[in-house]
Amino acid sequence: MKFASLLAAAVLAASTPVLAADLGPAPAEPVAPIYLPFSWTGFYVGAQAGYSWFDGKQTFPPFDPSTFYSNLRPNTFTLGGQAGYRYQFNGGVVVGVEGDIYSYFDQNVKEPIAGAAPNGAELTVKFGGSAKAQLGYAFDRFLPYVTGGVAFIDYSGGSAVIVGGPIFPGTAYSETKVGWTVGAGLAYAFTDHWVGNVEYRYSDYGSSNFATPFAFAGTTKLKLTENAIKLGISYKF
Repeated sequence: MKFASLLAAAVLAASTPVLAADLGPAPAEPVAPIYLPFSWTGFYVGAQAGYSWFDGKQTFPPFDPSTFYSNLRPNTFTLGGQAGYRYQFNGGVVVGVEGDIYSYFDQNVKEPIAGAAPNGAELTVKFGGSAKAQLGYAFDRFLPYVTGGVAFIDYSGGSAVIVGGPIFPGTAYSETKVGWTVGAGLAYAFTDHWVGNVEYRYSDYGSSNFATPFAFAGTTKLKLTENAIKLGISYKF
C-alpha cells in the first residue's frame, strides 16, 4: 500500500510539467494605451485666405457730409501669410501673439459723389496686416479664442468734383494707415503639427484728411472700416 502511494505520487510529479506545457503561459493583462492631451504651446507659421467688406466714406469739409459725400466699398478677396506663438497653461487657458500680412484682389472701386453729379471718387486698397494678442481656452484639440491689436492698410484714391462752375476740388492721395482691430476665432489641430483656423475681425482705420489743391474747400476726408473673414492653415513646431 505504501509502495502504491509512492508510485502514484511519482507519476503525478512527472506529469505536472507536461500538463503545464499543454496549458501554455497564463495570458497577460491588457495594458490600456496612454493618452496624452494635445498641447497648444509652440511656434507656428502658415498661409491664409479670406474676404473683406469695406465701408469707406469720402467727404469734403466744409461741405455738409450728409449731402455731399461718396461711399466707397472695395469688397475683395485676400491672400497672405501668418505666424505666431501660443502658450498653454495648466487647466486649458491659452495665450498667444500673432502677426499676418496679406494682399487685396479686385480692389478698386469708383463711385459717384452725392450732391455733385456727374463727378466721382475712387479708392484702391492694396495690402494690409495686423499684430494681435490672443486669449483662448482649449478643449483638447479645439481652441476658441478672442483676439485684438493693431492693424494697418495701404490704399490710394482720389476725386474730381465741380462745384458752382469750373472749380476743381480734386485730389489724389496715398497712405499706409494704422488702426485697431478686434475679433474672435476657432482653431483646430488636425494632427500634432497641422492646425486650421477660421477668424472674424473688425478693423477701424479712423479718418484721414488730405489737402485738395486748387479748391476753396481745401480738404478731402476719408473714413475707413473693414469686416473680414480669414481661413488659415499653419504648421506648429
